Amino acid sequence: MFSKAPPAPVAEAPKAAGPSIVPGVIDFNVAGCKPEYPRASLRNEETGTVVLSVLVGADGSVSDVKIDKSSGYRGLDNAVRTQLLSGSCKNKPGTVDGKPQPTWTKVQYVWKLD
Repeated sequence: MFSKAPPAPVAEAPKAAGPSIVPGVIDFNVAGCKPEYPRASLRNEETGTVVLSVLVGADGSVSDVKIDKSSGYRGLDNAVRTQLLSGSCKNKPGTVDGKPQPTWTKVQYVWKLD
């Protein structure tokens, strides 16, 4: 009778070593980052959450903003987009392999009446 040889060990496939990407950070509590509530939106008591994709440069500046999900009110959406693009908000840049690089990051801004 023939004995079966033990199965050959299976070599694990090497993991793909892609770049280590850390997206930029936008903090709306930092001076110059918080958008002003549009007057018409205040009058109409508009509230909502805007979801945005933001391109943060290697220097922390914002160079592009895309609205992924509207608050339901154009005035609120445009106010946060305009504030981010105004240049008055300095953000933490993203990194690729530890070096500051332009990166896209997702953020949301909640408009609520106090």
